Amino acid sequence: MSIDMAPKAIIDYSFTSQSIRKLAADYGISLNKLASIIGCTSTKIYSKPIRLPTGPTQRLLQLSDLMCLATDYFGSVSRTKKWFVEYNLGLDAKPLQLCETVEGIKRVENSILRLAAGMTA
Repeated sequence: MSIDMAPKAIIDYSFTSQSIRKLAADYGISLNKLASIIGCTSTKIYSKPIRLPTGPTQRLLQLSDLMCLATDYFGSVSRTKKWFVEYNLGLDAKPLQLCETVEGIKRVENSILRLAAGMTA
């Protein structure tokens, strides 16, 4: 699945604060870091129901897709978590740090796709 721009119909979606916190917990991302990545305040994550603007919603969907892609490749959430927080020579950064921009998310996605194709990332 590509993590390109999601259609407006998908972006106009209300997330539950519980589902956002679960994503953060599953992948070992602090709520402050997750809020930074998707472009909102950590206080907003506790709103019930949470209604994010289009930009943060899109980044949250991209991050979620990226985590699923990585988990499929690495075989477990714990291995994915570890890969995202360790320095990656091919990316010259920790993958999670790069996820703060759309371009960074695409770089991380490309790295995972290269690994899956048997190339070096």
